[in-house]
Amino acid sequence: MNLRLPYLVPAVLLVVVGGIFALQGAGFLPSAVMHGKPEWLLIGIVMVVAGIFLGLRAKGRRPT
Repeated sequence: MNLRLPYLVPAVLLVVVGGIFALQGAGFLPSAVMHGKPEWLLIGIVMVVAGIFLGLRAKGRRPT
């Protein structure tokens, strides 16, 4: 089993879902609840940054 997989799967999910949240918060994607609300833009940006951090951590890990 690849030891990087437990970091990569949540990293990709965080980046994708965070990107969707950010785009909805910025008003670029339609949404009944999140459209044009800056708090969702901020939440999305935080999620994307966390996903990138996890992805970089997974890249730096070496299997033992």
